[in-house]
Amino acid sequence: MRYNETRYNNFKELSFGHDELLHIASLLFKNHELLGKIVSDKFDFILIDEYQDTNEKIVDIFLNSLPKNNKTTIGFFGDSMQGIYDDGIGDVEQEIKEKKLVKIEKEDNFRCSNKVIDFINTIRNDGLKQELALKDLEMDDDRNGNVKLYYSVYGEKPNVFSSVEDKNKYFDALNKLIVQISTDNPGVKKLMLTNKSISTELNFSILYQIFNDRYTEVKEEIEKTLERIQLIELYELSSAYKNKNYNFVVAKLKKCGFELKSVRDKVRIKRLFDALLNSVQSINRILEFAFNNKLISKSDSYKQYIHNKNTFLEDLKSNERFKQLEALYITGGNTSVRMLEKDATVSEEEFIEFDKNRKKKNFYNELFSEKLKFSEVLNYYNYIDENIISDYITMHKTKGSGIENVMVVMDEYFWNKYNFKSIYDVGENDLMKKSKNQKLFYVACSRTIKNLICVRLVSEEEEEKQLLDFFKGFEIEKININDHPHPKK
Repeated sequence: MRYNETRYNNFKELSFGHDELLHIASLLFKNHELLGKIVSDKFDFILIDEYQDTNEKIVDIFLNSLPKNNKTTIGFFGDSMQGIYDDGIGDVEQEIKEKKLVKIEKEDNFRCSNKVIDFINTIRNDGLKQELALKDLEMDDDRNGNVKLYYSVYGEKPNVFSSVEDKNKYFDALNKLIVQISTDNPGVKKLMLTNKSISTELNFSILYQIFNDRYTEVKEEIEKTLERIQLIELYELSSAYKNKNYNFVVAKLKKCGFELKSVRDKVRIKRLFDALLNSVQSINRILEFAFNNKLISKSDSYKQYIHNKNTFLEDLKSNERFKQLEALYITGGNTSVRMLEKDATVSEEEFIEFDKNRKKKNFYNELFSEKLKFSEVLNYYNYIDENIISDYITMHKTKGSGIENVMVVMDEYFWNKYNFKSIYDVGENDLMKKSKNQKLFYVACSRTIKNLICVRLVSEEEEEKQLLDFFKGFEIEKININDHPHPKK
């Protein structure tokens, strides 16, 4: 049994990836007290940065598996309001209540302007109130800024199950609002959950559309699938090579059986990575290229995914009923009502099941088709990792250095996992949902150095009132988007 230095378990080789190692470590410390004593004897201090993103099993090891009388000081540094990832512990409030930790508040804010600090304090749900703290040689006037809400009333918003036409109409209105505000506030960085227009601008629109046609939570499914079929491994290798991190590249290649014995082998590495970084080939061909040249090894995850895909597609080939319904769908029966008009034997349940299989079939065929290029995968990850200059950034990738002027688009883009209305809805009773939205909104807003703009389309008078109450004390402007046509380009 060994650690394979990848994201995946490989049961054929009895090797384990990163995530499984955390579980194994937890079991070892629980079952062998000596391990905790060794750690305690070796280290006087253990300091964990960004603790909110640390796996709870690791937190448990340091707080519960070291000897009770140990003299090791454990320090957790971070901010529970920035715990936006599902695989992190998020906060350690329970451990504080159990007196396993002593909470030390950090009120100083060395980044944001005065108004932004005032605003993000209203978002926090832990009672902490930050205060403006000046850096060396900095004056109060250097930290002046502004917070402003722009909003418009749309009427009844479509939902994830609405027609494509209704969704596109809504997006047209939202994008019109964003364009108008951007024109009046040049130079702002736009932070949003996800947006098809971002994928078009940054050249991964085909990738986005393939997943959007099947899934509602597009970003999550893109990242999960690209990880399963090992495209993230190829990106990480390509990125390391491009950034001249050759030790990482060579170490990874050797583990895949790549021979590196001579100058000729080094020349071959250069040729292979130049081909990857400049490829116009599909992801299917690039994966085959990578496997054949031992750039990566096929994981169990990849093999299982391909097996499931092939089995599903083969089963559909012999499914006569699916073929009949597909023919009806193509000739106009693209809703349950329209298909029922063509074939009275089709039930609502049968149509739903057929449509699910139709989307799955199209997804598999499109994902491994010639039109989805590997360059789109590189563009997607470069966007996610903020390796390219863009006016658009996803909220989940905003943790890091500050941005001078920020526009936070408070729209869910039909991602059911989030609902920004819950932040200011006084009738919201789901505290877990509210906290999740508060934290993501806080992370986005708190990256602002000077001026923060928030944008929202509201659907009703009650929501409008609640939104205005939430932004009370800050600048507010209501925009009639019908009065502002798109500027000429």
